[in-house]
Amino acid sequence: MTSAALRRQPDCDPRADADRCAAVLPENPDCTLNVHFGQLLGVDDLRALQGFHLGQARRHQRALHGHGVVTGFAVSVESTPDEVDRAELRVSPGHALDDGGRDLLLSEPQCLSLSRWWAARLLEKDPDYAEFWGRTHARLTLEVVVSYATCLSEPVPAIADPCQRQASDIAYARVCETARLSLRRVAPAGEAEAELPPTGPLPSPLPDDRAGWVAWLAGLPPDAPPGANPNAEAAEATPPVVLARLHGVAFTQVDGQWQASVDAVDMAVRPLLLSTATLQRVLLPGLATPPAVGGPLPLAEGSSASGASVTLVFSQPLAPASVALTAFAVTQFDAAAAAGAGWHSHAVTAVAYAEPDGVPTATLTLAAAVQAGQPVRITLQGSGPTPLMGANGLPLGAPEAQADGRSLSITLT
Repeated sequence: MTSAALRRQPDCDPRADADRCAAVLPENPDCTLNVHFGQLLGVDDLRALQGFHLGQARRHQRALHGHGVVTGFAVSVESTPDEVDRAELRVSPGHALDDGGRDLLLSEPQCLSLSRWWAARLLEKDPDYAEFWGRTHARLTLEVVVSYATCLSEPVPAIADPCQRQASDIAYARVCETARLSLRRVAPAGEAEAELPPTGPLPSPLPDDRAGWVAWLAGLPPDAPPGANPNAEAAEATPPVVLARLHGVAFTQVDGQWQASVDAVDMAVRPLLLSTATLQRVLLPGLATPPAVGGPLPLAEGSSASGASVTLVFSQPLAPASVALTAFAVTQFDAAAAAGAGWHSHAVTAVAYAEPDGVPTATLTLAAAVQAGQPVRITLQGSGPTPLMGANGLPLGAPEAQADGRSLSITLT
């Protein structure tokens, strides 16, 4: 890599050097150069080669990512150590995308004295602040915005324009992209305020399941087709990205010097772009694997058999109307070697269903007490004409919607 490639990105001042800040990079995502042997290349050919990849990258970012702050660009206001009443605006390095799909990259922190900025607005007779000309006090709301800019660098000798009758000329060999910070006024009450670009409606409340998110996404209006950037030839035509809103910015002139203060810095107004890694970390645990949709199941934990009562706990709520005597069969195994050993049936005389503390529970009353220390087996009807049903409408043990249920057994000791 050459030393020129390692040089710092130049900083253009559009007011002092307008020509260097007026460079436009080409965007033509649909066509590129068809290179062939003996081809004569001109400026348009090289711009087509350059603009194809640049145009495709920006079209991708417009269509897939949108616009907003990707990372950084923290905004704060602090008092300078020696001048308590002269607030200093500070913006940290950051990365954002504008509405044209262009990268806005700030590699170093930037600072601005608000009192000096205000003095310059009045000295230059800025029309946006005409109502404050000649006044010694002002209070308003400002927005910190970042916009796309370019700067020409690396001046080299070039062939002069013959029409200007010059033997040599100077041209710039590099076009550098950069981000330009600025302050703009938010219209006072009663006028149309500077609006943030729409970010799309969010459901309220947010869906907490995969089906809810899918339904919400399916209901969004269609996006515009990913065509060419309509503002590719004019950087100023693309709106800047809002970084923060400064509320209660007050300027007061004391002994001929301006002092500044800010009530609050609001960064909640900025549009944000979350990285794919962040989205995966937040959403995938709940959305990657669709939750199982099936019928209720009996659970060993919490279930018991004692005396003439059997308590059964289920994995999900039951439909109370389906909890009937015919849905349960209770037997007990007698391990004695004497005659009559083996399985014995216990008649179920009553059944009750409740959900104490949110736990679906069925309580069976038996005609006789079960023998302590011997296994008790409860068979639950999940198929046939009268199965136990879950509150979700699926029969006991059904693996999925529309599937038949299963007759299941659970053994308690």
